Formats: sequence, C-alpha cells, structure tokens
Amino acid sequence: MVNEPVTPSRLRDVQLGCDLPEVDQQTIANHGRLIRLAEGETVFREGERHSWVYWIVDGSVALEMTTGGTAPMSLLTLGRADLLAWSTMLGNRRMISTATATSPVELLAFDANELRELCQSNHEIGYQIMTHVAKQLASRLLATRLQLLDLFSHPSECDQ
Repeated sequence: MVNEPVTPSRLRDVQLGCDLPEVDQQTIANHGRLIRLAEGETVFREGERHSWVYWIVDGSVALEMTTGGTAPMSLLTLGRADLLAWSTMLGNRRMISTATATSPVELLAFDANELRELCQSNHEIGYQIMTHVAKQLASRLLATRLQLLDLFSHPSECDQ
C-alpha cells in the first residue's frame, strides 16, 4: 500500500470542494492521504470498527455483505469519484459490508473524525463536503430503488 499527500487537483478529480477557493481546497487536501491498493486488497471488513472515509480516484471497489448463508452477497461496485465508508462521517464506525479492490485502486483517504472537525470549524468547507456526501447518498438511494423495482417487477412485464 502506497500512502502519500493529497493535492487540490486530486480533490477536483473526485469533484470534492470544486466550488471552494484554492486555499480551502488546500485545507481539505492537508487532511487527506492518497492510498493505492492492489486488486484483491481489502479496504475494510464487515463488522470491524473503521475510522476512515474515502473517495475513489481511480479503479473500482466491490461491496459485499454476509446474509446468513455461506457466501457473501455482492451489493454493488463503486468506481471513480464514488464515496466509500460514508457512515464514518456520521460517527458510525462499525462497517456493515466488506470493501475489496476489484482492480488497482487509488483512494483519497480522510480520518473521519478530523474531517468532521474541519466541517464544524469551517462552515463553508463543511457545507460543501456534506452537500457532496448528501448527493452521493441520494444517488445510491436512487440506484437501490431502481434495483428493487427491477427485482419486484411483475413477470408479465418482463415477457414484453
């Protein structure tokens, strides 16, 4: 795993803080690390306590969850600019899924406590970050609703 500083241009790669002045982008960047993982490496495991939040710069990460059966169930695959481990931003540190790199992946990693403190101390940065998080969650909610509609579609509709 490679771990290096984040630059404002890397933030812009994932559309984070784009509407902020350069000085605020640098402030956010100062709190982050760029992490590179190889295909197959685990970002976090279901059930473990985790204190980091990530944005995917490049590559893809699969989320899986155990369902009581023997094999984990695939939930979704995330890619460029997607948010990962978002619940840590809300103070929930217990992971409900396992995240595994499905290709070489670059992640912007932030200690969630530090990022929350930054959001509380600088309201403009906080507003921009939390708006970004809310948009990501709204997108995931829509995707889940569309999956449920497809799952519960009437069989006669599928034959047409």
